[in-house]
Amino acid sequence: RERSDHSGQLHDFDPAKRHHSGSPAQDRFGGKGQEREANDNGTSRRSCGASLSSQLSDPASHLVHKQNVRLSANEEGAASAPSPTQRGQDREISTKMKRIKWEWLTSIVLFLCPLSGSQETGLGRRLPKTISRVNLVVDGFQKSSAPSLFREGGTLLLPIADWAPLLKLRVGVSERGRLFTIQAQEKNIRWRKGSHAIAVNGRLASLDSKTLPRIVEDRLAIPLSFLEKVLDWKVEWREKEKTLIVSRPAANAEQVTIAMIIAEPKRYEGKTVTLDGKYLGWKPEDGPATRYGPPVTRSDWALSDGTGCLYVAGAAPNLSPYEDWGAPVRVRGTIRLSRRGFPYIEATAAE
Repeated sequence: RERSDHSGQLHDFDPAKRHHSGSPAQDRFGGKGQEREANDNGTSRRSCGASLSSQLSDPASHLVHKQNVRLSANEEGAASAPSPTQRGQDREISTKMKRIKWEWLTSIVLFLCPLSGSQETGLGRRLPKTISRVNLVVDGFQKSSAPSLFREGGTLLLPIADWAPLLKLRVGVSERGRLFTIQAQEKNIRWRKGSHAIAVNGRLASLDSKTLPRIVEDRLAIPLSFLEKVLDWKVEWREKEKTLIVSRPAANAEQVTIAMIIAEPKRYEGKTVTLDGKYLGWKPEDGPATRYGPPVTRSDWALSDGTGCLYVAGAAPNLSPYEDWGAPVRVRGTIRLSRRGFPYIEATAAE
């Protein structure tokens, strides 16, 4: 076999002699690489021989060298190993992640796995049923719209935050959602979450499980029996019409009439009263308390209870002064005296 080099000349090719040739072509097959490897091997042998001779000549230096190598290895291991504090933090993070994972799994089971055919969670807890489009009648007056109710078993519940404006209740929450307060007329009620008793004007009162307030869908809800037993209201629920009828007692124990106020204005000045009568708008009946015109502004309206007529300033019902003349109305407010000395009502509520 023959082949040519870069100069174009033919040469005999002997594979056995290729490593001993110095041509550029033979260098590609590793000729010079073999020489470099041999040189490297020779160098490493000479270095090993030199270190061995140095160890034989000075054994103490060899021991010091081994000790330094061990120390450096120990330092590298200590630097790479985590400290006890780091291991504790890693363990705490792992525990928190596991707890969060299980909480998420539990919530998924509770809310995404209801039993078939019933309003129940995966653990068998029945969810309250919502009753919407409820009609409300308060003290004989029909309300235009009312919020929804909850039915839990055979108990009807009022979400108190939604119903408070219609029932004239004041609701407060404190201690991070643990203490609830309800103010209704002259009663101040306090209930702590999870407690089986309530405080009415500072006095403890025990209630049965069907009357106690409860938390439904993260909201405070009170049963209808709570209104009857605690607030002394009369409550009637008509299932077919979905109508709730509430009758509240008058705030004042004495049955006050307009004639009594006109007769003794100084006696009733500053007192809070609740009066039922007719809405007369801007057409009052002639009398000693109305002959001088509105006491505060031209928007003051007139109230008549059959015994007399008074002007009312402040709150006003959602009625037209002309079209709704004679409509029934209830007013709650404070008796004031005008500059001329005749009484009028400074109303806080009118419905």
